[in-house]
Amino acid sequence: MKKLMIYSFAFFMLGASVSSCSKYEEGPNFALSSKKSRLVGEWKVVKLTINGTDVDLTSYAGTASIKEDGTYKTTTTYAILGLPVPIENEGKWEFNDDKTQVIFTETGQSTPTSQTILKLAAKELKLKQVSGSNVNITTYEPQ
Repeated sequence: MKKLMIYSFAFFMLGASVSSCSKYEEGPNFALSSKKSRLVGEWKVVKLTINGTDVDLTSYAGTASIKEDGTYKTTTTYAILGLPVPIENEGKWEFNDDKTQVIFTETGQSTPTSQTILKLAAKELKLKQVSGSNVNITTYEPQ
C-alpha cells in the first residue's frame, strides 16, 4: 500500500509539472526534442494574420528554411498580374536568452528582427512580430 501511495504521488507530481511548464502560449507543454531541433527545418506559411484579420493567401506563398548552423533563407512569392514575383532574404538566426523569441538578422542589415514564439512543435511553428502598431502572426507547417 505504501508503494502505491509513493507511485501515485510521483505520477501526480510528474503530471503537474508537465502541464504547467510550457514556455510558449500555445504549447507544447512537453516535448522530448530540443527547441533548436524543433525550429530547424523547411517550413511553409499556412496562415497569416495582421492585426487580427486573416490574410487571403491565394496569391501568396511563403517558405522558410532554418538551418542548424544558425542561418536561414526565406522566399516570399506574390502573384502580380498573374506573374509570380519571388523575394528572397537570408541571414543569421538565434534564440534570445530564454528561448521565447527568434532573432533574425538579414545579411547586409544591422538591425535584427525579433519574433515571439507562440508555438514551437514538430508539426507547427507560430511566430508573432510586432512592428509599430501592426501585429503579424504567421503560422508555418513543415514542407
